[in-house]
Amino acid sequence: SDTELSAYRRTLDGARVQWKSDKGDSPRTEVQIFSSSVRQQAVHDVIATTGGMLYYLSQDAVIEGSEQVTLIVRDQNTGVVLQRIPQVRNSDYVVKYAEGRLLFRRPLSSINSDATIISQGLLAGNPMSLEVDYETRSPGAKQAIRGGRVQRRVGDSLTVGGSYVEDQQLSSDYSLAGIDAELRLNEHARVVAELASSSGNDSVNFISTDGGLNYTAIAMAANTSGAALKLATEIDIGAIRGKAPDEMQLGAYFKRLDDGFRSSGSSAEHDSEKMGLHFAWRMSERSSLLARHDRQRAVLGDSGDAQTTLQWNRHSDRLKLTLEMQDRETRGPSGERQDTAVAGQAKMDWTGKLSTTLEYQQALRGAENQQTTIGLDYRVRDAITLLGRTSIGTRGHASELGARINVGDKQVYATQRRTSDGGGSEDTTVLGAEAAYGENGRIYSEYQWARMTGHSRSQSLVGMRRRWYFGEGFNLLLAGEHTQLDMPADDTGRYTFALGLNYDNDGAFRARSLNEWRRDRGDLSRSQFITDTFAELDLNDSFTLQGKFRRSRTTATGSDPGAAFHEESIGLAYRPISNDRFNALARITLLSEDPLQRDSGRSPYSSQVFSADWSYEIGARMEWVGKEAFRIKISEGDGLDEFTTRTHLSIQRMNLDLFGEFGVGLEYRRLEQDETASVRTGWLTEVMWDHFQHLRLGLGFNFTDFSDDEFSDHEYSEHGWFLRMQGKY
Repeated sequence: SDTELSAYRRTLDGARVQWKSDKGDSPRTEVQIFSSSVRQQAVHDVIATTGGMLYYLSQDAVIEGSEQVTLIVRDQNTGVVLQRIPQVRNSDYVVKYAEGRLLFRRPLSSINSDATIISQGLLAGNPMSLEVDYETRSPGAKQAIRGGRVQRRVGDSLTVGGSYVEDQQLSSDYSLAGIDAELRLNEHARVVAELASSSGNDSVNFISTDGGLNYTAIAMAANTSGAALKLATEIDIGAIRGKAPDEMQLGAYFKRLDDGFRSSGSSAEHDSEKMGLHFAWRMSERSSLLARHDRQRAVLGDSGDAQTTLQWNRHSDRLKLTLEMQDRETRGPSGERQDTAVAGQAKMDWTGKLSTTLEYQQALRGAENQQTTIGLDYRVRDAITLLGRTSIGTRGHASELGARINVGDKQVYATQRRTSDGGGSEDTTVLGAEAAYGENGRIYSEYQWARMTGHSRSQSLVGMRRRWYFGEGFNLLLAGEHTQLDMPADDTGRYTFALGLNYDNDGAFRARSLNEWRRDRGDLSRSQFITDTFAELDLNDSFTLQGKFRRSRTTATGSDPGAAFHEESIGLAYRPISNDRFNALARITLLSEDPLQRDSGRSPYSSQVFSADWSYEIGARMEWVGKEAFRIKISEGDGLDEFTTRTHLSIQRMNLDLFGEFGVGLEYRRLEQDETASVRTGWLTEVMWDHFQHLRLGLGFNFTDFSDDEFSDHEYSEHGWFLRMQGKY
């Protein structure tokens, strides 16, 4: 994300290497390369904020930890991104991956205060939205993804870089290439240039205007391609003249994105050409002058607009005055139009707690746009704030009332908004609260009601989570949540209840169990129960017994067949404390699955797996490591006839310490399947580095084409180079 046009933001598993050549405090050369092979799809959601805390993603079953959430503020007239504010999980928001839902710690307003006071809409301000990049599972073969970036600092003023990404997706391959440069004329002036090109689509894109309740897919051609260019400069004229920094600033930019260009975060700007110039002058300690000109047009077609704004500000200890003039030209299918307006604003701080705002704007040319706005901001106490705003004009009227109360770890917020114009009226109410529940718990709720001409909608959320500690290592977790959505075309609800038990007193016995029940009601009603239980018992200083029990059951109405999964395993470990010359593990595992989506290539099956692993030190420099595994699998074919396969996996390996921290390993593998009478054999070699106390690194080559995982269905694609990391304890 060093650049804008050639940015690539995804959460993957694989290998990433970064190298820096340092000279003093500044790295001269920086190289990054990465490679990954995954079965997952990148998704990019743009969600308009609604003034609430709860937002739904377009997809559920999100890969855990893959989300990247950013709050975006765009200019209300040009669409230029003014701010990108990254949001941090468990600090700014919490996420439910299975349900695809975000719950923020604070309500997110639909608009952000703007430096300009002239507005074309009823509620002034720059629109805010959430951009969420995340990953979901995708069936089929693995997708190879690789890329890299090189950045070089030349002298003290010039930095050049290049980026390249290649993503072999299932639907269409994607590639992105870019070069960039930054020239610092001095510490107060710089010029930035970027050039990038792409082919294909980097993600599937969705947009929602109602907080994630409804989504519209952004259609994109599979064979799309295009280029993008960005030029920008920033000059601190005041500092160059020897005056105070930021006294006088000048900036300019040019950005062009072809219709077929795709990169992370640019989906809303393709097919556009934008340029602009801005100037800021702090005339004195109490007055300033701002001037800005922005122009944009569609690369394909004749639509576009240009806007020029001139603003003067003066403030005293309690009063702030603003005068503004704005000229705007728009060109579209209906022809050309030019609007010029002037406005004035007076903001008075009366008591330190109470402030009022009075605005008036008048159109001088073009469509009539007379508007008067009165605003009030009253801080009752340090923890209580009341907000109010109302606008009346020729285009309609709008009002917004809000309150926020923060007392300790409790938060209550409410917003009431009403807009009315020629297209009808809309009333929206948001009410929410969050508070501590006991010493280790939270309780939260939010309600939203929207009433529009002809229909209405509402959504609600109420939830609780608390953990109790009873001493001696035992604790209990209870969590519950209910969400409800009522719309003319959609009436859905969800109930979730979770019970968790955990016992660990640093003794011989440890256990945990997490159980969840979920009920979805709507066009497709579905119930799901999940239990995950684990227990471990130290029989003595050498033997440890471990058991796992996992089961889930999903039932649904209609044509949905439901799904089921269970895993039961018991294992015995021999790890003597007196010496570690011989160690062994043995395990029996029972598995079965009835998948929800049978058309994805997955069929119902059940299997029994018996496995044993051991290691034996033959001498001070030689170690014998072995694995024997046997699996019986019963699968259901396309014709619903069952068939059984019996597979035997045998691995024998010798590790030899050469010198110092290095060693080599030679491994022989044999995979045999009875029903097909097939036998696959081969070798694997590896060089190991034992430099770290708890980590061993290995680099090797696999001459076979099958995995050492006894649970694998063996796609016979494991051949080639590999990097292995082993934890030691």
